Amino acid sequence: ADGAGRHAAGDGGDAVYNRVLSEPVHSGKVQSQDGAWWEIVGSLLNPMQFGAHGDGIQDDAAAVSKCVSVSTNVELKGHSYLMNTYTIIPVAGQSFYGPGKLMKTTRTSDEDFTAVQDGPKFFKVTVNDFLLDGVEINYVNASNNQRVYGVTTEQCARPVIRNCKFTG
Repeated sequence: ADGAGRHAAGDGGDAVYNRVLSEPVHSGKVQSQDGAWWEIVGSLLNPMQFGAHGDGIQDDAAAVSKCVSVSTNVELKGHSYLMNTYTIIPVAGQSFYGPGKLMKTTRTSDEDFTAVQDGPKFFKVTVNDFLLDGVEINYVNASNNQRVYGVTTEQCARPVIRNCKFTG
């Protein structure tokens, strides 16, 4: 990723940054050559702004994780994000918007196929007011003997999942 947080110029990962007095405690930051700190701004951020490739081939888990940790409103912008090493655990009120695709080809290290509640998942929701809108969720290597979950919810109020497609 270049200094602007994106993978390459023109990839849709451009962002606006404001200069701040000290280093931000989150991942949405860059430091200029003069030592100044800059913080990403915007109410709707996307993984491309955090270095994702969005090609469905290279693992974008780190970039998705950074984006999710900074913004309560995440937009996938029509890209395909491979996330083999990451399960999203949103904060209260967090929203994810498509179009876009989240993909896994292997299970993450915290997923156990022997337990009913565990298995490949993209979102583990234990908070209120979660929104997933227009996102395609695809587990590429699913087999008949594996329990696959796109989203699990536990003791949360007002989760909304709409206009989504689950495959695999």
